[in-house]
Amino acid sequence: MGISSLILLLLVMSIVLFVYGVVQKSKTAKRIAFGLFVASVGLAGFVVFLIGYM
Repeated sequence: MGISSLILLLLVMSIVLFVYGVVQKSKTAKRIAFGLFVASVGLAGFVVFLIGYM
């Protein structure tokens, strides 16, 4: 399992959780989704930085 598929999985999970949070009107689900989204974007940025550095 590559790092890019992990990033994609995190993004998909955050989108699904966000939709669930909107449907259930749950603030915690939205917060978790936002955290996952930030984590996946951060991870993607870190990977791009590593590739550019090497």
